[in-house]
Amino acid sequence: MAAGLGYDGLIAPLTFGSVIAMIAQRHLFDEIVTGYDPSEMLHTDQRLQCHRPIEVGDRLICDVFLDSFRRAAGNDILVTKTIMLDAPVQTMWTTLVAYGR
Repeated sequence: MAAGLGYDGLIAPLTFGSVIAMIAQRHLFDEIVTGYDPSEMLHTDQRLQCHRPIEVGDRLICDVFLDSFRRAAGNDILVTKTIMLDAPVQTMWTTLVAYGR
């Protein structure tokens, strides 16, 4: 099927990048945005912008940012932005709710 679409090898399912982004986001919460336990956060939304499919052989690097932060009803609402690069591959925005600290 990939060859029929003009690709040399296999392409990953569109949501595969979410797994890679989740690993990269873990570093953000372990090293930079500390004080949150990711196991106690609610994943409420995710947006994905696909620039091209992930292909076998891609060497992916993720840049992860805290894109926005606000407080609502005693909870912290954090939006992370992950840019996945080999060339631009995918950009993801993940919204997480961290219960009041």
